[in-house]
Amino acid sequence: MGNLVLYIGAASAIAPFQPLIAVVPVLAVIMPIMSNASGTVAIQALSVTVRGLGVGEVTPKDTLQVLRKEILAGLGTALALGFTITLLSMIWATVGDRWVGLVAGTVMAMNVLVAASLGTLLPMVSNASIWTPH
Repeated sequence: MGNLVLYIGAASAIAPFQPLIAVVPVLAVIMPIMSNASGTVAIQALSVTVRGLGVGEVTPKDTLQVLRKEILAGLGTALALGFTITLLSMIWATVGDRWVGLVAGTVMAMNVLVAASLGTLLPMVSNASIWTPH
């Protein structure tokens, strides 16, 4: 149900841009790829962080160190996925819309970095707020 709410939120954010999507149809092709990739990165970062918290390898005090490692690891993924979506967008787009590839690659890389950061920060912050005495 949580995912459904998130997807409805994403669809609601995209809905006003239907006229633009009609003009640049490659956007309809690449948007699900970008959404899925960043979601996968976030889940992976979250899983690694939750596991680390669960087995005691990290604590909320280690948040900045863990975040730095996840961002560095995510940087390689961001560059690889950004480059790939740039190439695919340029292949799938019409000649006049090839500029979309550069935008898509940049957005993909940024999405992946944000996803890795949030996937790390959310469990750390959640864990800290649950166990911190008031």
